[in-house]
Amino acid sequence: MSSTNIFITGATGYLGGTLISALLDRKDSASFDITALVRSAEKAEKLKNATGINIAMGSHSDLELIETLASKADVILSMGDCDDLELAKAQLRGAKRRYEATGTLSVFIHASGVGCLADDAFGMYGPKDLIGDIDTETIAALPIDQPHRSVDVEIVKADKQGYVKTYIVAPGTIYGTATGKVADAGAQNTYNKMMDDLCLAGFLRKEAFIFGEGKNEWAHVEIGELVDLIMLLYDAIVAKPEETAHGTEGYYFAENGAYALFELADVLQKVLVETGHVKAGSKGPTHFSTEELKLWSPVHIRMLGGNVRCKSSRSRSLGWNPVKTHCLETVYEQLMKFGSKLPLAL
Repeated sequence: MSSTNIFITGATGYLGGTLISALLDRKDSASFDITALVRSAEKAEKLKNATGINIAMGSHSDLELIETLASKADVILSMGDCDDLELAKAQLRGAKRRYEATGTLSVFIHASGVGCLADDAFGMYGPKDLIGDIDTETIAALPIDQPHRSVDVEIVKADKQGYVKTYIVAPGTIYGTATGKVADAGAQNTYNKMMDDLCLAGFLRKEAFIFGEGKNEWAHVEIGELVDLIMLLYDAIVAKPEETAHGTEGYYFAENGAYALFELADVLQKVLVETGHVKAGSKGPTHFSTEELKLWSPVHIRMLGGNVRCKSSRSRSLGWNPVKTHCLETVYEQLMKFGSKLPLAL
């Protein structure tokens, strides 16, 4: 059996590390020749010892290295920063080099996000319509300044040019604790630090916050079930390459439910109270002041105040059947750990 050369970025991240563990747990794992780009020498050693995969030392700014590694890969798993356009371009250049040298189309699976769907609700209303991953024309018409769009558009363009087959997996909020060989070795982030970063503002102001009335909703998906989707997509690409949608139609949303932002704010307020960080006399989540809003970029305001709901019809057509819905319970547990470590005087 010939081996499948796989190149992965974001290998020690929350999603990338979990994906590597899943690949190594497959029955056909012996056929994979995996190369991971890793910046940290400490994590590289842990990853190598735990998995035996190939390690390429470098960062996402080492574009020539990334292009070269991608040019040798049958499958490129782009699990790094989904807003890093130069990183995406370097991987695509590698795929193009391979095609020009061999005539072989590489498979490019990119982890993006459904933040590209964010509307202008500013917390004042819930979703009006749910956009599905099969709504190709609607997705294609999304403005280029929407979150993640500049990278997604570049990836789809590459597919149109005919030198690579691209597939974009776009999850909602990812939650849950990462498990597997890579996590057990301490070589990856085991939870979504985005939630910590987002809620740090609440710890700093001693009060949870909402945009508008917090009625806007965000889709969510559990980390293990997201990886299940990527595995199903890979299997479909291998088994039925001509039937598996790619390029313009190759969007695969990952969601299994949603939460309203006021619900997230209530969770944060509860954590603030229970960890002793709450402002004296606080009655719950409050709106940002005009001065506080100036600290947030328009993109962040759009995402945090907007509705990001979707339907994962194409993903489910692959046989994906997520069942987990305990997002806010998991976020509460995560933020309790986070808040308990923070000094009260921030």
